[in-house]
Amino acid sequence: MRTCELVGVATTILATCLSLRIDISGAAEAPSDRRCGGEESELRVSLVGVSCVGTTTIGRILADRRGWPFFDLDEEIERHFGLSLERLQARFLTGYSYRKECAAVLERIATANPDCVIALPPSGLRDAFLRVVQRVPGVTVAVHDAPENILERITFYDIDSRRVDKHLTGEERILYLKEIKADISYFKRSYERADLQVTITGLDPEASAAAIDARLGRT
Repeated sequence: MRTCELVGVATTILATCLSLRIDISGAAEAPSDRRCGGEESELRVSLVGVSCVGTTTIGRILADRRGWPFFDLDEEIERHFGLSLERLQARFLTGYSYRKECAAVLERIATANPDCVIALPPSGLRDAFLRVVQRVPGVTVAVHDAPENILERITFYDIDSRRVDKHLTGEERILYLKEIKADISYFKRSYERADLQVTITGLDPEASAAAIDARLGRT
């Protein structure tokens, strides 16, 4: 995903003026044969994972492999409201109220595209977002990687979603690694709701997409 929703104190200290995001260059049964009355069902694939795990890059590749449209929910939300995520989130008192308002964007995308790949934000399997995912037929995939690998993918953007070059000091790397581990723990329970769990440790983006594609099966 484009945003990195770090939940700890260190992020507030280190990213007062920066919004942390990701752009990498770098076991349940396969549910792709879901059918109703013998007919092949729609297959919306929603990827979710902690910030910086790489769902956006992997999602684009997966969609290309299948010849489907790809949607990054964060990008679609920015486009819909005409605001950067950071400015939009500042309008809401809680993450819950933000997701409740933005869930309409997810529902519009999902209902309009029977076969597609959607990269969800880290909170994509919580409350309002989860209700859309459960209501519209599809397959959810939780993507996992080692915290150290996720740390290497960090990219910074300013409040208006403009990329900012930033070199992390040794101390900052330690703090961000701690936050990534905290996020993995924080979102663990919600990711258990996903239909598939896929670990991409040691895989590049192409291989990661291929691994997810194989788990989905061909439709």
